[in-house]
Amino acid sequence: MENHKTLGFIDKCDKNAEPIIKLWMLRILVNLSAANQFVQKHHFKDDSIAEFLGLGHYIEGDIEFNPQVIKRELSAIAAAMELQNEGNLLPSNLQNNLKSLSTQIELDDVEQCLVGFSILTKTELLLVKCVDYLSYTLSTSKAYHALSVILNIPESAIKKALGTNSNLVRSGILKLEEHITTLDEKLELVSSSFADAVLIGETDLAELFKGTVAKSLSTTLGLSDYEHVKQLAILLPFLQQAIKHGLKGINIYIYGPAGTGKTQLAKVLAQELQTDLFEVTTEDDNGHPISGETRLRALSAAHSFLQHRKALILFDEAEDVFNNEAQNGQSGGFSRQSTAQHCKAWLNRSLEENATPTIWLANTRNGLDPAFIRRYAMVFELAVPPELQRKKVLNQYAGKFLSEHVVKQLAKSDSLAPAVVANAAKVTDIIRGHDTSVNTDAVFTSLINQTLEAQNHPTMNVHYHPIKEQAYHTDFLNTSVDITVVIAGLKASRQGRLCFYGPPGTGKTALGKHIAEMLELPFICKKASDLLSCYVGETEKNIARAFKRAREESAILLMDEIDSFLQHRSNAQRSWEQTQVNEMLTQMENFEGIFMASTNLIDTLDVASIRRFDAKIKFDYLNQQQLTDLFRSFCQSFDIELKTNVLNNQINHLLAITPGDFALIGRQNNFNPVTSLADLITRLEEEQILKGEVKNRIGFI
Repeated sequence: MENHKTLGFIDKCDKNAEPIIKLWMLRILVNLSAANQFVQKHHFKDDSIAEFLGLGHYIEGDIEFNPQVIKRELSAIAAAMELQNEGNLLPSNLQNNLKSLSTQIELDDVEQCLVGFSILTKTELLLVKCVDYLSYTLSTSKAYHALSVILNIPESAIKKALGTNSNLVRSGILKLEEHITTLDEKLELVSSSFADAVLIGETDLAELFKGTVAKSLSTTLGLSDYEHVKQLAILLPFLQQAIKHGLKGINIYIYGPAGTGKTQLAKVLAQELQTDLFEVTTEDDNGHPISGETRLRALSAAHSFLQHRKALILFDEAEDVFNNEAQNGQSGGFSRQSTAQHCKAWLNRSLEENATPTIWLANTRNGLDPAFIRRYAMVFELAVPPELQRKKVLNQYAGKFLSEHVVKQLAKSDSLAPAVVANAAKVTDIIRGHDTSVNTDAVFTSLINQTLEAQNHPTMNVHYHPIKEQAYHTDFLNTSVDITVVIAGLKASRQGRLCFYGPPGTGKTALGKHIAEMLELPFICKKASDLLSCYVGETEKNIARAFKRAREESAILLMDEIDSFLQHRSNAQRSWEQTQVNEMLTQMENFEGIFMASTNLIDTLDVASIRRFDAKIKFDYLNQQQLTDLFRSFCQSFDIELKTNVLNNQINHLLAITPGDFALIGRQNNFNPVTSLADLITRLEEEQILKGEVKNRIGFI
């Protein structure tokens, strides 16, 4: 005999539920012939069910156990109960709770009955056991029939209530799983806690859908923390009007690297709009991940319950839906369809009709095909904040223990997201609270670099002590045009495509940064290593992203080592080498800001690219006057004795010296001080020899 206990259940029914439970069980056993499973040759499969249905006298053994007689007695008990039946009267507490629930999502009587039946099959053990005696290969059509018989509702009404257009299914509360073959599991509620919440009369959304939908916590951030997000000028008033007028089909898709503050932005928007924010969770109460399909059902439930309430919904990690590989239960394997593709028609309709504005967040927009994109009111990327904003974030979270010069260096990282800063600051703060002597600059930088490395981003080489730097002067640039005239022109026009070419160290990149400072514009410098990728097509995307970012931040964009992208197409051996050139040329053509490119190898550039530059400016080695002036300036800065009357004779052989050479020796001075003028000249001679530019002449020292 089977007489087991199941965790979470009791062997007897709630007294309030007894009549309807007993009636449903009799219909299962008699009308659906499950008695053939329940009544064995010499015993009942479960004694507790026999006792509950009034067959306990067969258990003691005083009466002969005759299966045929027992089945006739079951039929008689069932007939008697049908005569007393007044319809599908659910337990009064459950019935009242379902009616209250229905005021929010408009469920009809049949839909309420189906929800009630599903709840009781999850909470009443005897009913669960009895349902298990039905066929183990219960198809969807057989399930409709079984439900029709058990609930005494026309099969057509059952099909309608479980159809995709019903309020019940669209609410996400209940779904008939096609590929499950047992009735209790085939009727799937939105969450494991939903049944218990309804039974106790809970009506709050967060409690009804505990583990799948939660009210979002507030944030300490504000709009000022997102000054770099230009889209907010449109998004915020748009959401205000959407909520005010109850507009339907309002969906916003925001994507970007992890840690850029997407979730916090959603919270900031809710605060600004003075509205609640409900989040569709990614894990249940036990920390287990929730499938994309279950999360979509939870989203539908939230839409149904919030349709008459001022609120926003947050659907984070949208990759769960758009960029996963959904399991295909029909084939028994795994299909390449994502969850979104698997239920595309349903999702499209949901995006068009949802009553509560929904913010979708993801790290990428991969998998978001055009059919979905056009149904979003806005789709935009939330990138890492620009340098000025990164500096502000660093000061906000770590300014109390970071040196100013370290903040300045860390802010230069294009990959430094606010969340990374916040986490590193939290850990550093805890450590310094335990040990006040700790070097917080070093601890914080180490934590930042560990995260950047884990994210495959370049780490930061930070100097913990201020480094004395030479002041920047355009007087030490030996260029083919007057740079002061160029700067004045750029300041007036705010447009231009410039190509800087010449030997390394002549000041090409430094000039780009100087121009940005003079024009008070952000400066973005991208090296070849930042953009080149081993994956086909990824380099082109990186180039496009760089121009996009410069456009959005109104920044000056400088690309160093441009010859890596603009090599003459006649030398291209692979198709992607040509597409890189084409992408760069297209982006240059369409860019309306200030773009600069630097190269040491202008002769290798594609002819078409050279024509697209408004100016080609040559940078050469220092002339004799510049060399003399820079010598004097350097010696003065580092307290080196200098006899002006003999200087020219000592340096006239230095014909291939750049400002970069002096900067290099300046950095050497931090750990290997320059002791004299002769020492300085020797070091410059060594740098010149490495360039292969030394020419023998009389007076060479």
